[in-house]
Amino acid sequence: MGAILCALSPGLTHHAGTIFGDHFDLTDSERRILRHLINGDAPQQIAGLRQTSVQTVRTQIKSLLAKTGFSTQVDLIRQITAMGTRETIEDPGVRRSSSDAVTGPAPRILRQFRPALGGVMEYALIGPKEGRPVVYLHGLIDSLTMSDNIHAALQAHSIRLIAPVRANFGGSTAYEAEELPEVGFADRVAALLDHLQIEGPVPVIGHMAGAFYAYYLAQC
Repeated sequence: MGAILCALSPGLTHHAGTIFGDHFDLTDSERRILRHLINGDAPQQIAGLRQTSVQTVRTQIKSLLAKTGFSTQVDLIRQITAMGTRETIEDPGVRRSSSDAVTGPAPRILRQFRPALGGVMEYALIGPKEGRPVVYLHGLIDSLTMSDNIHAALQAHSIRLIAPVRANFGGSTAYEAEELPEVGFADRVAALLDHLQIEGPVPVIGHMAGAFYAYYLAQC
């Protein structure tokens, strides 16, 4: 499991910055500043590259932080570090048509499960078919993105991720108004494991916001 946990903390990439920019609807100028920050450029370097004043760059960085809700550049870059990957298996927030160009391996097709509790839960199966099952819960922004080193680690350690898509992401529907999100999610994940005929204790890992649900699920 240690190898998988390490693999789920990939390095900074422009792909992660693109996902981040799309999520917060950043302008072209804000995206350029973000790319500079991802590269580790200081305000003075950015000013030189963009042929503008350092004060202008600092103002743009403040605007970027305000728009994304982060208080410091360190917090912003830490978030992108957590979600940085080089290829997307499947983003539940995006539905690709057959004509869309995709780089790297083809996206995994999300499956749909309709639990007796109601609604729809989408999920993905990632890793070798006969691998040991591990429940993986995605974060708020990163969704089900994976990188080559994660694929290699899963294959090398014979681990298969069961990756349910949380409510209100992609095609997974919301729970009943009276249901607590963590309780409704845990109940549906348990039903999904029964549906997949997976028995016995199953390890659970969560990335970013998914860690909260992973902690609750592990207590059940």
